[in-house]
Amino acid sequence: MTQKKRNEDIGNRGGGRSVLFRNGTMDFLAGWLLGYSQQGGLSPGALLHCYSLIRDGDPRSWVSVFAQAGEEAADRAEQAGAAARNREVAREWSAAQIAFRAALEMCDPRTSEAADLTGRMRHAFEAYLAASGVPLIGWDVEFRDSYFPAYVTPSVQRAEQLLVIVGGGDTYVEDLWFFGGKAAIERGWPVLLADYPGQGDTPSRGLHFGEQTIDGMRQVVDDIREQGFHGELVMLGWSGGGIFATRFAATARSTDRVSALVASTPIYDPGTFFRRTLPDVVQGGPDSVLVRAALGIARRNRVLRTSLDRYDWQFGAGGISTIADRFDELKVDLSTWRLPVLALVGLGEDSESLRQAQGVIKQAQVHHPSSELVTFDPWTGAQAHCQVGNLPLALAQVFDWLEAPVLAQERAAS
Repeated sequence: MTQKKRNEDIGNRGGGRSVLFRNGTMDFLAGWLLGYSQQGGLSPGALLHCYSLIRDGDPRSWVSVFAQAGEEAADRAEQAGAAARNREVAREWSAAQIAFRAALEMCDPRTSEAADLTGRMRHAFEAYLAASGVPLIGWDVEFRDSYFPAYVTPSVQRAEQLLVIVGGGDTYVEDLWFFGGKAAIERGWPVLLADYPGQGDTPSRGLHFGEQTIDGMRQVVDDIREQGFHGELVMLGWSGGGIFATRFAATARSTDRVSALVASTPIYDPGTFFRRTLPDVVQGGPDSVLVRAALGIARRNRVLRTSLDRYDWQFGAGGISTIADRFDELKVDLSTWRLPVLALVGLGEDSESLRQAQGVIKQAQVHHPSSELVTFDPWTGAQAHCQVGNLPLALAQVFDWLEAPVLAQERAAS
């Protein structure tokens, strides 16, 4: 395929090149969904068919096509179930989950349509779990007169370690199945997946990004402790989850028993990160010249406008233009860092991701020489944001590092 002239995306998530769509956001999301297909979801053939029907740069076209793909997959799942073709049932429910999830990405989150798509996605995921026999149970975590959804491995009380997977600004809890949930369970790791404040559909219940997100993480950990889990926590953060997992680990209470951090990417100074990497819309107040110029671009780019509207919703009062100042509160003092760290960085991303990861690893290696920075170039297929083009490769690095004898020896000695 030839490369296309690229339009704006939020940040530089895809590495600055477009292949499937001229629109940068659509192109990144298209690669993300193809990456999922290595573990489940829609097949590459089904995705390519969807892409052929979508009008480049038209968010409503994207929503319509993927909503139909979800309905078709759900119908096939029902038909397979009636014929007792159980393996096919699981595959089709996984396809339906990801189709509805894809539609959500371009849908106005404040609408009844978004609520309906969220319900369909959640139903499809839970139907997949039931059909495949995956050991995960869901519950609603009560938090500040509201709640957020979570899933955990049954019998976690007997586990010595628990992998806490934390997503970012573009994930729902069901996405975390592909960002380590599936791979962890296959390797015998118990897992905890959740939508923390600001993620998934939590803004519809008054929960937004910021320090509240960290408080939500503490709440779910407290709930797990109350359920009888007494082991160690290993944090695995993706995208914004790299910010939240790093902050949580740095400010963890002794009772949290955090033993290691893995992140793509560990960001210790998120205010500076966003000032350097995001479009001008987040670099000034809502009435600034920069913001007005950025909004002018967004009005001409409907996909970018849709993305900015979603982020405004996730951040609540002040919207996304407050992100840098708000996230200054989450800065980590690296001089106090004492945990082992594995940092994953795609070389297609902004250089600020690599710079901050290097800073974290340099400090972590003072006490844990096994701490490591792993980079992914375009030949790996994992160079984009969160390694979405080759998650199995990134996850192989994650679990090989976590299970290495040298890490266990360092932790035992610390």
